[in-house]
Amino acid sequence: MFMNFRWVLANLGQEPRVVELATEYMWFFAPSVFAVLGFAVMRSFVAALSRTAPIMVITVLAVGLNYFLSLGLVLGEFGLPAMGVAGAGLANTLSFWAMLIGILIYAWFSSDLRGYGLFRSRLRIEPKTCSQIMRLGIPVAGLVAIEAGLFMSVSVLSGILGAKTLAAYEILMSWVGIPFLIALGLAEASMVRVALGVGQNSMAGARQSGFVAMALGIVIITLLIVVPIAFPQFIVDVFLDRDDPGYDEILAMVTKLLAIVAVFQVFDGLQAVASRALRGLKDTIFPLWIAAAGYWVLGIGVGCFLTFVLGWREVGLWWGLALGLIVTGSLLSWRFHRLTLPVVRVG
Repeated sequence: MFMNFRWVLANLGQEPRVVELATEYMWFFAPSVFAVLGFAVMRSFVAALSRTAPIMVITVLAVGLNYFLSLGLVLGEFGLPAMGVAGAGLANTLSFWAMLIGILIYAWFSSDLRGYGLFRSRLRIEPKTCSQIMRLGIPVAGLVAIEAGLFMSVSVLSGILGAKTLAAYEILMSWVGIPFLIALGLAEASMVRVALGVGQNSMAGARQSGFVAMALGIVIITLLIVVPIAFPQFIVDVFLDRDDPGYDEILAMVTKLLAIVAVFQVFDGLQAVASRALRGLKDTIFPLWIAAAGYWVLGIGVGCFLTFVLGWREVGLWWGLALGLIVTGSLLSWRFHRLTLPVVRVG
């Protein structure tokens, strides 16, 4: 995939300059894939044991490292070579590997974590355990792929509309990532707490954990709506200088789309929490089908119709995204409600 990235983008109708810059970035970002996967596994292991503070510390330190490396490798500060876009890819790669090394060191020096045999056991295959992991993991992987594919597709469609539309999309998604990550933290906690409730044979506790996380996510993200609505220029200024070509056009586009983003981000957070609460119940197949219909039939299907048939352009893409997330988040929440209803005994 990475070796043919230029060919893929070129055949998806992206502008030549976008293809060139993206290819430079991906060549240096590609080595981070193994670190990203390794950190995801270790993060899930540590979080499942309710040890979330070290994950936060490692992540915050990695953000600082990434900022330092980006300034150095992109702009040539701190005596580092100025590599431009390629430097951004290398900065991300080094930061992800630092995160993986950091969490491995933490697990090594934590005697209670080593007690699970993470480092001392010989590698062996346990078919029963592997089977359970595959039954749960494959549908979860499918859901993640469907969700990631949704945003990747909208990114490509934005690029087809033009480089400025793509720039507006990336700026808006960078903002949306902030409330989403807050919701993701609550989602991870809800998954662990719901699973603990199930393990303790307390469906009432599992239900409470899931809905408390959903409520907190909705409230916090709703409060954060004020940022994009009140300060659109501030968000754009983080990424562009006011004298950059196309600044005014991109600012106008971002400002126009922020009303849709306000709706979008609430349900994006809701679906993240609800899907992980369902994973705590080991319910993974049904959410996969909900996501497939919501993200692709509604999100992409309706978005493409509004964009290319009705001529709504970027507004149509974002309304398609919002519709897909509204329906998916609502159905996943309803699914969790149905599965955790108290059993009424008759007689």
